[in-house]
Amino acid sequence: MGRPPAVDNPVVSKRFQNMITMLHSQISQHRYGNIFHNPIRKAEAPDYHDIVKRPMDLKTIKSRIKDGLISNSLEFQRDVYLMFANALMYNRPGSDVYHMAEEVSVTLILPWPRVRAHGLIDDARKRGSDQFVPADGGFPPDVASRSCV
Repeated sequence: MGRPPAVDNPVVSKRFQNMITMLHSQISQHRYGNIFHNPIRKAEAPDYHDIVKRPMDLKTIKSRIKDGLISNSLEFQRDVYLMFANALMYNRPGSDVYHMAEEVSVTLILPWPRVRAHGLIDDARKRGSDQFVPADGGFPPDVASRSCV
């Protein structure tokens, strides 16, 4: 079922949700973001759930944020990485979806350290929270270079 939402500081929690929602929107509004909006249905890819053991999509991530199941930046980052890793693992290199997943991750996920550079992480630390931005910001090299099995 998951753990209950963090409610120790509602102001920090609300700010965290606003920041993560902004990052979520950037991915969603990317020109290829629409392919990541909803869970993959069996009709779209009959073997998907046999290959991908932990499916993830933007709708599920948004729901997990709202329900408090994502309560810090590392949890958000983990789910976003998982979503792109799944796309890169399932789809063959050179395919349209593989290319789209690469482009979104390179243009939006790799720049995350710049969020810290603009002072948001320092602002969060002053308020006693490190929950605003991904801790290390980058897309892991082993995920970015993975090919379909």
